[in-house]
Amino acid sequence: MYKTPNKYYEDNHKENSKLSFKAFQKRSEFWQGVLVASASLYGILVSLHDNFQEPLCTRVVFLCLTVVLTIGVSTAGVTLYNYAILLERHRQEVEKELLSALNKDALVSEVHTGLSKKEEFVEWLALFALLSTPFLLLAYTILKMYVN
Repeated sequence: MYKTPNKYYEDNHKENSKLSFKAFQKRSEFWQGVLVASASLYGILVSLHDNFQEPLCTRVVFLCLTVVLTIGVSTAGVTLYNYAILLERHRQEVEKELLSALNKDALVSEVHTGLSKKEEFVEWLALFALLSTPFLLLAYTILKMYVN
């Protein structure tokens, strides 16, 4: 059995922490960009929609488009918020672990903080709704052009 020095593990842990933080930053930036783009698209769609009488199928597709986009914008906003508070939640968990270790006079354990199952579901729902939007937009455009 090999005797690996603690320095090796400490260095790997520091590198892993840096990579985790970078990944967290990238995900936050991604959701911020998605939220800005989808909210802008939502505003453009609603403001440019004309009030002329359209066939029922075109109106239904537009309604579906706006509902799905509303769900996408809302869940993207919630997801961005979840990522924004994740660091604070992690800090609180580390503080609890430090106090617990201090009271027990023990070593500090690693703390892993991530999104809950509900928060992961909201993120998945945001992705699904926002990825569905271009297809509904395409269907609406085709109906608007060819169905009178």
